[in-house]
Amino acid sequence: MSDTALMKAAKAGDLEAMRANLNEVGRKDENGGTALMRAALRGHINCVQLLLSETGGQTTRNCNGLSPGATALMLAAHRNHIEIVQLLIPYEQKMKNNNGETALMQAAMWGHVNCIPLLEGEIGMQDNWGLTALMHAAYNGKTDCARLLLSEAGKQTTKEWYGFPPRTTALMMAARRNHPDIVELLLLYEQGMENFYKHTAKWHAYNSSKKGNFTRVCELLENEGTERIPPPSKGPLMFLVSAVMGDVDGIQKNLSYVGYQGPNGMTALMLAAEKGHTNCIPLLKREIGKQNRNGETALMRTAYNGHKDCIFLLEKEIGMQNKNGWTALMLAAAKGHAKCIPLLRKELGMRDNYGNTTLMKAAYNGHKNCVQLLLSEAGKKTTDEWENTFDGYLPGMTALMIAAHRNRPDIVELLLPYEQGMKDSKGHTAQWYANNGSRGGDFTRVRQLLENEGTERIPPPTPGAAGRRGVKKLSSSRSLPEGMTCVICLTNPKDTLLQPCKHICTCSGCSSQLKGQTCPLCRTPIDNTVKVYL
Repeated sequence: MSDTALMKAAKAGDLEAMRANLNEVGRKDENGGTALMRAALRGHINCVQLLLSETGGQTTRNCNGLSPGATALMLAAHRNHIEIVQLLIPYEQKMKNNNGETALMQAAMWGHVNCIPLLEGEIGMQDNWGLTALMHAAYNGKTDCARLLLSEAGKQTTKEWYGFPPRTTALMMAARRNHPDIVELLLLYEQGMENFYKHTAKWHAYNSSKKGNFTRVCELLENEGTERIPPPSKGPLMFLVSAVMGDVDGIQKNLSYVGYQGPNGMTALMLAAEKGHTNCIPLLKREIGKQNRNGETALMRTAYNGHKDCIFLLEKEIGMQNKNGWTALMLAAAKGHAKCIPLLRKELGMRDNYGNTTLMKAAYNGHKNCVQLLLSEAGKKTTDEWENTFDGYLPGMTALMIAAHRNRPDIVELLLPYEQGMKDSKGHTAQWYANNGSRGGDFTRVRQLLENEGTERIPPPTPGAAGRRGVKKLSSSRSLPEGMTCVICLTNPKDTLLQPCKHICTCSGCSSQLKGQTCPLCRTPIDNTVKVYL
């Protein structure tokens, strides 16, 4: 049967036409599809509400990328239509298609994290091959979904599936598919487990046919152990889910779990901050100061993701460092989040375990806008040899040397007046690093800038003056009358009023960095500045 008038109206979201053709309710097309399925697939919730009498129907052929046996709920989960998923759960939850897949599995394999808490009732179900929703998430690299499905950890497949033998785990799938974040997430729950051929996740990492750089996955599994911990129960797990989702009501209903840390040490506060959910942070303030297994704090997670509005709420964590010595400021600069830097300026001058500064991390990653704000750190050197996947650096490295080696000409030009002529532990200057860079690409401009590298240097600017090349340290600021200095840098004379709230008066240097952010006092967006003369 071809599409009925009701099906066409449902597909288009035309309520008036639907009401005129309700006599066609219950009819199916040649694939077993219904009008309800068309409305659910396209997100027309008002149409879905008129067609609830069609719930329970299943397709008979492949339809819209789903196997035969698909329901309207599965189609809604497949397309991430959250309100429709919520509406259809009482009618179609726990139904399976011909492959044994559920709506939860559809959400997990496509990365629709918002649907997972709604489909909690399907957690633990397995398809015809024994795959769980967690396995589907792990196979497809959907880290956020995998994090919400950890209660399924430890399960194994029952039949061969796409080259994976029976008794395969989610960890093995993540290892073979090169999803390091998921490998790290699952390691404590599934390490040492064996498939039908006695292979562990480590074997899958080293014998994958998939192309790509498996370095991190192999490093995580290099010393794969056999001791495992039980998967987390649903109670605290759903509390963490509420934090990820920004679900204030869900957090308030489960405040007894505040302080709970998952096996990787993550707290609800860290997860909420990571996602930028400012409305959740006040409810979780008792978790401020906690660190995960890597030593990371909620402030670090939010800075890494550039959520500047959360920084104000997590200021008590400023100055803390992770296991490698990284600060929140370093993480923000490494990712290029320039708007976070003024808010974390108290961490300027701090170093990681190798003596790297925030400026060096910004230079390494090529973030010129961040380098401009961090010039007060110029002139510092690393203290220990530092290696990562691509580069090995000697003690005594400067930000200029790193920028030269990484072929960052704009940053080399910025740093040259402050660091030219400085030498590492073997006597190499930035010019040597430009001429001996291991990276591909055209180094012409970097080498031209350093061709006549001198030895005369100017002192780095004060934090408040950073952002303007060659600005000299102000010596007159000490003699300024009380109340005349910029409230941000506390160095330069204030001459700019932030608009529209007019709460703060700064120097022109700091005002340019605050524009587009929110006032620290009233949180009103700063959209303009006015020059004042005091």
